[in-house]
Amino acid sequence: MTRSGFFIAILISALCTGCVMIIPTLEHVEGPTRGVIEQETLGSIRAGVTTREEVLLRLGEPDVVMRNERLFGYHWVTVWGKVFVAWAGAGGGGPLWQTRYLALFEFDEKGIVKRHEVKEETLFLAHPIIGRSLDEMERW
Repeated sequence: MTRSGFFIAILISALCTGCVMIIPTLEHVEGPTRGVIEQETLGSIRAGVTTREEVLLRLGEPDVVMRNERLFGYHWVTVWGKVFVAWAGAGGGGPLWQTRYLALFEFDEKGIVKRHEVKEETLFLAHPIIGRSLDEMERW
């Protein structure tokens, strides 16, 4: 066996002797994100009735404001399950499954909710990117 062949064999052996551990967890909020906005709270906001000020009082400051304060976005993430991988003296881990939520509120010229919607996306082994949320808001 050549010297490079021996090195490659050792490298492959080291990488293949890794360990993967999956830990189930209850669904929870994790990371630098707001808490879950409950369905009951979202259901209390009605198009044509609820004002911008009432939305702010119920939900707090939005994560994103666009279109001259006529579009608010609230973003949060829930996680369930963790995965950890270790190999050759190194390792890492993170969420196994996560659900990304984006609550959108559009206001008319008088500051009354014109429409609202909650977008939801479940991801496997991936982290949400706030930039994607901004893109979704622009298209909405």
